[in-house]
Amino acid sequence: MKTIFATVIAALFATTASAQQQTPKCTERANAVEALTERYGEAPYLMMLEARGILEVWGNPETRTWSLTVTNAQGITCLVANGGAFEVMSGDLPAAGEDM
Repeated sequence: MKTIFATVIAALFATTASAQQQTPKCTERANAVEALTERYGEAPYLMMLEARGILEVWGNPETRTWSLTVTNAQGITCLVANGGAFEVMSGDLPAAGEDM
């Protein structure tokens, strides 16, 4: 399972490279949680401690939307990236060099 999470995060960071050139949308955490849960029906699937704060992956398996947020120590949450084609995977991913 750790392999899946590491692969997901690596893919998300690759996706966010162009997003980092734009100004992230930031608000108080309560507002961000409300928007992600009520407007998009997303729920948190993964949470990690990162140098900038708490990094979270949110997703909705029905609509397949996803969001990547980071929350700093002051409780400000910023949307780093978002998109479609969210999928919850189970099991281990193939080893490096193997076909998926």
